[in-house]
Amino acid sequence: MLIASNPAQRNREKIVRKAEKRTLAPKEASTRVTLSAALESYLEHIHGLQLRYGAVRVSDLAKKVGCRMPTVTSTLRRLGDLGLVNYEKYRPVTLTQLGVKAVKRLDIHQKALTDFLTNVLGVEDDLVEEEACFLEHHFSTKLLSRIRRYMEFIRSVPSFQKFLNTQRAEFVNFLSRNSTSSQKDQGKSEKISS
Repeated sequence: MLIASNPAQRNREKIVRKAEKRTLAPKEASTRVTLSAALESYLEHIHGLQLRYGAVRVSDLAKKVGCRMPTVTSTLRRLGDLGLVNYEKYRPVTLTQLGVKAVKRLDIHQKALTDFLTNVLGVEDDLVEEEACFLEHHFSTKLLSRIRRYMEFIRSVPSFQKFLNTQRAEFVNFLSRNSTSSQKDQGKSEKISS
C-alpha cells in the first residue's frame, strides 16, 4: 500500500481502509462476543421482522422496539461492526450467518428456561414466556447451559421424570395453600394498621 503525501489523499485512503474492514467476512463463530440485553433484544426483533418481511426497514424496527430512529441506527451500526447484521444507510437490514446463530442460541436458552420454569417450578403459562425472555437476557451463558443440560438429564431418566411430576404437583399445591394463608395474613395486617 502506498502512503500518500497529500493530506486529502491520506484521508481518502483511511476512509477506504475503514470501508474495507466493514465489508470483510463477519467475525468467526468461535469468537464469543458478550452482548447486552438490549443488543440481544434487537437481534430477536430483527429476526422476527426478517422472518415476516424478508428484510427489515429501520423504521419498522424503531416501531417494534419503541425507540427513535437515531437510537436504532446507532445500535444497528454497532451490531454491524460486530458482524451480526448487514447494515448500510438507507438499505434494509438483515441478519448475517453469525447473527442467525446468535438468535438460535438465544432461542435455545429461552426454551430451556421456559421448560425449567414450567416443569420444575410450576410457573403459570401466562407468565412463563415473559419471565423466560427476561431471565434469558440476564443469566450468564454458563448458567443457561447448565439449566438446559439439567432439563436434558431429567428427560433422559424416566424414574426422575415421574418424581419431578409428583414434586411439581405438590409444589404447586403448596404454593396455592400458602398464597391463601398469605392473603389472610396480609388482610389482618391491613386491619391492624387501619
